[in-house]
Amino acid sequence: MDTKDTELLSGLTLEFETPRSDQWRIGQWGPGGGHALAPPAGGPPADAAVAAIATRDAPACLFRPLHYEPRYEYPLLVWLHDCGEDERILRRVMPEISMRNFAGVAPRGVAAATTKWLAAAPSAQGFDWPESREARALASQRVDACLAMAARTVSFRRDRVFLGGCGAGGTLALELAFAAPDRFAGVASVEGSVPKGRPWLSRLADARGLPVLLAAGSQRQSPAGLEMPPAALAHEFLADQRLLFAAGARLTVFEACESEPSAPFAEINRWIMRLIGAC
Repeated sequence: MDTKDTELLSGLTLEFETPRSDQWRIGQWGPGGGHALAPPAGGPPADAAVAAIATRDAPACLFRPLHYEPRYEYPLLVWLHDCGEDERILRRVMPEISMRNFAGVAPRGVAAATTKWLAAAPSAQGFDWPESREARALASQRVDACLAMAARTVSFRRDRVFLGGCGAGGTLALELAFAAPDRFAGVASVEGSVPKGRPWLSRLADARGLPVLLAAGSQRQSPAGLEMPPAALAHEFLADQRLLFAAGARLTVFEACESEPSAPFAEINRWIMRLIGAC
């Protein structure tokens, strides 16, 4: 790491670190293969920083934006990683979304990635979001803990908290946002399908009008980590759109082409800024 800025938070020492340029690069840092995205143009940012936090509940990662202004209330993005990754994916995702516009926080998955998933991606390691009721409740608690930590660490607007994720994390983000639509200003799912086999629309009346970004990457995978035939992917993506429209979501759909693997992440920035501008 190039620089460190140490702060004290309720007995916890936070070391905000500015990673080297190769550590900002998507697919070149941290556990799992990541997503094949390019590094930020022009090398590493000057003073954007991340902090790893170890608490009694679970590790998390915080992102403080470039040229951070403590008196400005930033939008906050809570990011849920894909299966086989962990909270440190935040330092790879945020440069592709925006280095300036948002604060960010990411919890760690509630269980180690399963052997079944790792068989499909043997080079991966990390954590997952199991689909049991107990695991989903724990995931919600970890999001709550991240919000509490962010409130003590970075300045953000409570009515501009966005939930997002990729793959299994994107599916979980949709589930949590529709379960508590009054808590989130919107939810973005990249390569994540809508939840299946669980009653995730129990607050349907309250969730009507919830802003949703449903983004399909150029190499979308099934939740099991296996590549699906293009026709099956297209069918699933269209079915997800229909369900979200029927649920009354304020839906934005984005599909990336193969030449722009980072496009879904850049679209999150544009989508959030459009929503903020409409407020």
